[in-house]
Amino acid sequence: MKKLLFGISSLLLFLIIHPNKINAQENVVKINVTELIFTDIDIAYERVIRENQSFQVGAYLGKAVGSHIDHNNIGLSASYRMYFDILKIESDIPHGLYGGPFIRYRRSKTDTGDLSFINLGGLAGYQYLLNDRFSFEGFLGYYYNLKLSESGELNTDAAKYNGKTSFTVGATVGIAF
Repeated sequence: MKKLLFGISSLLLFLIIHPNKINAQENVVKINVTELIFTDIDIAYERVIRENQSFQVGAYLGKAVGSHIDHNNIGLSASYRMYFDILKIESDIPHGLYGGPFIRYRRSKTDTGDLSFINLGGLAGYQYLLNDRFSFEGFLGYYYNLKLSESGELNTDAAKYNGKTSFTVGATVGIAF
């Protein structure tokens, strides 16, 4: 975990002080600050693929400590984003209001068993680029939980979310290049 944080910090520091400045940014590396509050790491990479569209992939690593059981969590996600120029600002993406679908895989492992989920849903948000270098983003979404597998004896309420819908909300900070 410390090596991962060191690697991410080194990459972000390099991107901040790198002398070459590109006018139209096509890549953003970001970290979800909402997850950091819970001591989890959620990192994403966004790439512009067309004039008003981008694709994002992410990875999640965390350890949730509940009142009666510990969970080691991992996850992977992918999302498509369509940027809307509603205000006719004429700014380059990945800047502005966006919406789109996402898919996320999450696995929780405990001493007594494993539980895997797929989340299918939609996100809407706004990403702001400061000086074409720093990314700030807020988002909210709605998704459906689909349990893939469950093994062992899990003393958790997580299994009850199969077939249910949930909300997500968060904020990210990052570096555009």
